[in-house]
Amino acid sequence: MNKAMKEEYLEDRLERFVKQNRGKFDDLEPSEELWQRIDGRLAKEPGNKQNQLVYWRAAAVVFFAITLGLLARNNININESNDIDDPEFVQTESYYSDQIKDREQLIQVFLIDHPSLEAEFQEDMEELDRNYLKLKEEYQKNNSEIILDALILNLQSRMELLNKQLSVVRSINEQENEINI
Repeated sequence: MNKAMKEEYLEDRLERFVKQNRGKFDDLEPSEELWQRIDGRLAKEPGNKQNQLVYWRAAAVVFFAITLGLLARNNININESNDIDDPEFVQTESYYSDQIKDREQLIQVFLIDHPSLEAEFQEDMEELDRNYLKLKEEYQKNNSEIILDALILNLQSRMELLNKQLSVVRSINEQENEINI
């Protein structure tokens, strides 16, 4: 049983337990004194909600900027893919482009909480992008099978890089979840 299935199984068991024993949980209510202390703390921290709103806005701006950057980069790659008339290559490129987009989207979700990692990840992908464009230009001049193989290898390298990045981000997320528990 993989980790995701175990987590889902545990969540289902927890949910069933809570539903079956809901009455036992509902019989205890916090004292009036506790509610007054909570209310007092909330009154003392008026900027708390405002600070959270600022963080959410910043996260939304970062997410929007990242999304635009990825869309621009992906559109460049897709638009330039029409330069090669080899149907087998076009199909292969389309497959890898879809896989790359999926992995990039997964990574972007995690990067919202860790924007410092984005620059490092982006740098590697930009280098692969530059190499890919150079290879396409070279193919336009020479129409060589070796260059087509190099283009496919570049796409595979992107996949490997994204898989490694996804693994890094997931391990960071798991560590943070363990700390928060």
